[in-house]
Amino acid sequence: MYSKTFVFLLCLCFVYARETSYFSILKEAQHKLSIAPKIPNVNREVSQIFTQVENALTRDFFENLLNEIENNGPKDNFTLCLSDLKNLFQSVVKGERWGLEVLDSFGKIQPGILLANFHSPGFFDECRSVGRDSSFGMIPENVTFNSQYCSLNILAQLTGMPMPLPFSFGMCVSENCSEKVLNKIIDQAMSMLLINTTSIKPHATCQKNHLEFDGKAVAALMFAGVFALLVTISTILDVLSTWMAKNDIFQKTTSTNVEVLHYAHKINSEETPLLGSPTTSVAQKNPASGCLMNFFLAFSVYSNGKKILSTKKTAGTLGAVNGVRVLSISWVILGHIFAFIIGVVSNVGYFYTVDLKRRSYQAILNAFVSVDSFFLLSGLLVSYLLLKELRRNEGNIKWLPFIAKFYFHRYWRLTPSLMLLMFVYVPLFPYISDGPFWPQKGLEQGQCNKTWWYNMLYINNFFNEECMAWTWYLANDMQFFILSPFIIIPLYYSKFLGWIIGGMILLGSWIATGIISNKYQLPASQLEQLTSPSMGLHYFNDYYIKPYCRVGPYIVGIFCGYFLYKTDCKLKINKVLNIFIWMVAATLACLIVYGLYDDVNGYVHLSQSVKDLYNTTHRTVWGACVGWVVFACATGNGGFINTLLSWSFFTPLARLTYCAYLIHPILIYAYYSSLRTPLYMDDSTLAVVFSGIMVLTYMFAFVLSLAFEAPMLSLEKLIFNCLSLILKRWRRYWYIRGPSEVKHHE
Repeated sequence: MYSKTFVFLLCLCFVYARETSYFSILKEAQHKLSIAPKIPNVNREVSQIFTQVENALTRDFFENLLNEIENNGPKDNFTLCLSDLKNLFQSVVKGERWGLEVLDSFGKIQPGILLANFHSPGFFDECRSVGRDSSFGMIPENVTFNSQYCSLNILAQLTGMPMPLPFSFGMCVSENCSEKVLNKIIDQAMSMLLINTTSIKPHATCQKNHLEFDGKAVAALMFAGVFALLVTISTILDVLSTWMAKNDIFQKTTSTNVEVLHYAHKINSEETPLLGSPTTSVAQKNPASGCLMNFFLAFSVYSNGKKILSTKKTAGTLGAVNGVRVLSISWVILGHIFAFIIGVVSNVGYFYTVDLKRRSYQAILNAFVSVDSFFLLSGLLVSYLLLKELRRNEGNIKWLPFIAKFYFHRYWRLTPSLMLLMFVYVPLFPYISDGPFWPQKGLEQGQCNKTWWYNMLYINNFFNEECMAWTWYLANDMQFFILSPFIIIPLYYSKFLGWIIGGMILLGSWIATGIISNKYQLPASQLEQLTSPSMGLHYFNDYYIKPYCRVGPYIVGIFCGYFLYKTDCKLKINKVLNIFIWMVAATLACLIVYGLYDDVNGYVHLSQSVKDLYNTTHRTVWGACVGWVVFACATGNGGFINTLLSWSFFTPLARLTYCAYLIHPILIYAYYSSLRTPLYMDDSTLAVVFSGIMVLTYMFAFVLSLAFEAPMLSLEKLIFNCLSLILKRWRRYWYIRGPSEVKHHE
């Protein structure tokens, strides 16, 4: 029985020899969903293949196979592996525990193959523990056998299937058996079994028992250690300065450094104007020392933690924005949890044909519009705040430094956290876990060696090969931000000119989206594009991540911000009219999320022109619906919805949404990849996974914000404040001494 299992798994095996990436995850999901409905049509052919192999496998066959390879195979590469395999075979025949445990860890044929349950990973930890843990069977001293886990599968191109079926099995073999040796054994076994190699293509890959840290990983660890030390020192300094201030020690000393220390604790308040340059007499006494101390205190966990967790709201805050942010990022995470889980689900065929077609799942299948909510909020806040800044300065602005600060603030706001996370995550990800599904080469293709600068310049959405591919959103947002002054500034001086420019951009986006949708025959339903890998590729690369197809909600956000600015967030709307607009917005939003139910289930078939219209307009309409929610709540027309969205509980969570967006795909994939067996997908599993990932996401987002995001925001203020103070001091020094004296002094 065990010998049959051993040879059977040697023969039926294949794993893609590729590096894992964000795109490969989606591609695997597309592949599974595309073949799931067609599997029952090939059940007879699958059964015939299994029966043929099973009848041929005997103890004599296995002995003949090893002898054939030993006699005809290359001696140098096969000797050690064959010796270990013979020892294993003899151990199984004798009934020794260690040999039986090795075979027991093999992947077996699982139920549900006809419903796309192709993964049989076996018992990963049992394989790794044989001979290494006294709780398991110990290998005799005269036998050398160090186990390693390998994945052995087969791609079977069956009649009637558009793509081959990827059967995968786990196998426990000797560490001396390389992938090349195993593949030779598999080829020999297939030729002896008379299996058609044109329709069945086997291959093997193995996981290393121990991964050695490479140079990048060591550098990342050193960087993380230095950064942790800096944060620790900063926190100690901050706590000491706060304690000294509370005990009036500042008033008992005349030390300039102590005075500067007290100032440093104060300047990092949230009330510091974005484009202002506030100064204090204390800092002017010794700006160089003050800037140095402020640099250290910018990394304080104590002060930054208080800011992040504070629920206080300043005057003029759009409270409902916090609720929309938190709910939107939760929806994004839910969508990604669902999209990634398909690659590790055992019941994907049943889930696709039964559960996934329920109306309630439309909210998950259409979670993609949650990103458009962020585009709407981004455009709204940029427009509203920039218009208020222009009014505060009465339009009398030095445009060059103003625009320079405008762009620098956004770049500095996003880039350090993104790049620092990339620097730590990419090299260290392969080492944080293991398992039958774990990518030992890392999640990112090529370790981002050639693509990291795409992210740094925010142009990664124009390339098919990306690093941290989910950051396509950041690239779009930055591109929209660069475009925004060309709409908002004309809007301030002439509303007609601003509306014309914004309207033309919106119209151009609609035209471009319609042309692309028609050219590639894109579907309206997200699920339909998942069932066709070729269509999915065009859907994602040519439509989903391109700025000219996604700018609609951002333009709507700019106009919503303009309305809030013009009304000063004070507008009394007739009660009947208010209810009517709420009903229209709710109806349109529900149509976008649930309106494609009949098309998904095949009850109706939309024409391509209707699909093009939907792809062209539904994101803009969704943005308008969310924009109305924010506008109504900000102007006092939101009722209980405003009370809910403005709940103080959302305030600290909203500050973490950026870091939550950066970190959550890493956590999701780390969890799925470290699984030992495939998950059985149902409502309770999805709910538990979602709840756990949400908690972990915000925990890690809080750490990421404390370490990277909050310090960089404080450093931005410090840079402008210190430069302003030093410049003013130099000007005063120049004025008092005069040019000739300064030159002589130099």
